[in-house]
Amino acid sequence: MEGAPESTFTHGTPCVKGLSYPRRVYSPDRIKYPMAQDVRGSGNWRRISWEEAMQRIAAKMLEIKKKDGSMLGLALTKYSGKFGVLNYAVEGMMSSLGYTTRFAGTPCWPAGIDAQNYDMGDMWCNDPEDMVKAKYIIIWGANPAWCSMHSMKYIYQAREKGAKIVVIDPLLSQTAAKADLYLRVRPGSDGALALGMARHLVDKGLVDHDFVNNDAHGYPEFEAYLRNNVTVEWAAEICG
Repeated sequence: MEGAPESTFTHGTPCVKGLSYPRRVYSPDRIKYPMAQDVRGSGNWRRISWEEAMQRIAAKMLEIKKKDGSMLGLALTKYSGKFGVLNYAVEGMMSSLGYTTRFAGTPCWPAGIDAQNYDMGDMWCNDPEDMVKAKYIIIWGANPAWCSMHSMKYIYQAREKGAKIVVIDPLLSQTAAKADLYLRVRPGSDGALALGMARHLVDKGLVDHDFVNNDAHGYPEFEAYLRNNVTVEWAAEICG
């Protein structure tokens, strides 16, 4: 396992997860062949041949189709760690048998997509290298030191150029430990924190009215909501 030196993001340095893949492949605990349980829940597993495994799976699938008239009763998941050729091959095979129950979207990514669409009108992400040019970086509920180690390089470079790093997180993560300012809010209270920050911007006259009037929808209603329902003190009490 080695990185791609031509990558401008990783510069040929894989993350720990990538470097650990060979250990996973050659682990003595890895299951390398089909196993069958004698009685469900017994915990008594025995090795079976690939032919027997295929026959069992095919027979069960045809049994379900005969009983239900379709494959709707069979749920498939594609979020078990792979999105490669085998994933789509299995979906194609299931489609050839009839309608099946499938996941729409993903367990986590739609939340990020919706947030960007609501906040910015589309799903666009800045190049991580742009962080080097930033003067103020807020890392909200994320731990790039563990989850995006290659981004940390740009965060450190920005800091060397004078940028201030702020981390908002209930947990004192490795990233938070490196921050200039760490805000430890109560779990689930960051929505109140965001509203309190917005009210502070309104009170201090820091809102860019040219921007919100020309490039945002619903700002007058949002400001009215803030003035009528939100105070900085209210947010502080909730956030702790």
